[in-house]
Amino acid sequence: MGKITISQKGSRTIYRVNRRIVCYRDGHKYCVGKPSSGSTNIEFDALSENIAHERCIEICERRIYADMKYQNPVAYNAHKVLNALA
Repeated sequence: MGKITISQKGSRTIYRVNRRIVCYRDGHKYCVGKPSSGSTNIEFDALSENIAHERCIEICERRIYADMKYQNPVAYNAHKVLNALA
């Protein structure tokens, strides 16, 4: 078993197991490895962590919108229209 690091930023929890970054948000998980497997550069690590955050947010929002769509279609359509106008 490798080294595990845990950090929290807002509603996100980021676990690092060796070279793999796992981002949890609202019970959903997204995993991303480092862009360059041979590099130990901190910038690459920060970049992959940011990519994990962005993908995690996309996946969570997609699931939330899908749930909203089936539970209340009128509110979902109104939300889509307001986002299109913004």
